[in-house]
Amino acid sequence: MNKHKSETLMNILYLHGYASCYKPDTDKVIALEQLGPVSGIDLDYTEGPDAVIEAALEATTRYNTELLVGTSMGGWLASQVALRTGLPFVALNPATDPAESLQKYIGQPIDFTGTAYVIDAQTVSAYPPLARDAHGLVLCQSGDDVIDAQATHAALSRHYHVELLPGGSHRFENLDLQLDQIVSHYQAATTG
Repeated sequence: MNKHKSETLMNILYLHGYASCYKPDTDKVIALEQLGPVSGIDLDYTEGPDAVIEAALEATTRYNTELLVGTSMGGWLASQVALRTGLPFVALNPATDPAESLQKYIGQPIDFTGTAYVIDAQTVSAYPPLARDAHGLVLCQSGDDVIDAQATHAALSRHYHVELLPGGSHRFENLDLQLDQIVSHYQAATTG
């Protein structure tokens, strides 16, 4: 029996990043399953912030979510949903200012599956920064080559506990090593 399961079971909603999809067999989702059932939905960030926030809010109700976890744009989205629901969130290598970081995708880029998609400047500029007033834990890996971990720390450390971890990548590796910290964050948020 895993020690995390005996401590806490929580319903987790996992929010994937930009130009990706929910994959239940990823290392991150498998690690999170040690803490409780993990659900996810496919999000299309080219639809704009209102659409993805609404989809995630609906999913929190459908899956009786108790903790939001997101990577990259999913971390941004977790903060927005947490702000609206009061749920705690964990952001992994989050996009802190999508209106800036999505600029390079304006036009018709190709996603990780080789599929072309379109995102316009108006949609990109509609994205607000990562929410600063929710109950969040931010985990960043220094090996992230897409989002600068030091810049994330500088932008968010006055608002959240931001942990800078050595190595890793933008996908966030070895999440299983952070499970105790996630449990502590969840417990503080729900019992404090």
